[in-house]
Amino acid sequence: LSCGAGVQQGIHAVGAKVRNGTVRGCAIGVAASGAFIAIQDMVFSGNVSIGLLVQGGQGGIYVNNTARENGSGFSFEDSSDDNVLLNNTATHNTAGGFGMEGARNTLIGNTASFNGGSGFVSVGEGDSRFIGNWAEGNSIGFDTGDDFRTEYSGNTAQQNTLAGFVIDSGKRL
Repeated sequence: LSCGAGVQQGIHAVGAKVRNGTVRGCAIGVAASGAFIAIQDMVFSGNVSIGLLVQGGQGGIYVNNTARENGSGFSFEDSSDDNVLLNNTATHNTAGGFGMEGARNTLIGNTASFNGGSGFVSVGEGDSRFIGNWAEGNSIGFDTGDDFRTEYSGNTAQQNTLAGFVIDSGKRL
């Protein structure tokens, strides 16, 4: 799906399954909300603002997606809780790779590389888990933000320009 001038969202998914496609040239590639969203094997490319925006998405699963050359790669805003992100890639996005604001989200085996901002940012409610993720060539690899009780385990930060990990107090690495 290629958006024309002025198209705000390529796909608006409410509690839906979206698989096997490409969304490019929109303001927001895919905007998702609601419970039990499943987004798999998608490519978000060249979207002005965000590749994948999740607002109030709960209990969703996001697998094998790629966000490249967008404003931001993946953005999970406040009240996007209990989601699983598995084997996704955010690369060469202007602002950053993965922005997580919800609670109890699990990120396993994701890659953030060569994004202008942080590879992974976690702010807000906390109790999330970052396991076996890779951050390379970003400004900051992992920014623990102001969340609390979030666990970081087996993550790798390599050749990020400002820092591999920015750690606030109370974090478990």
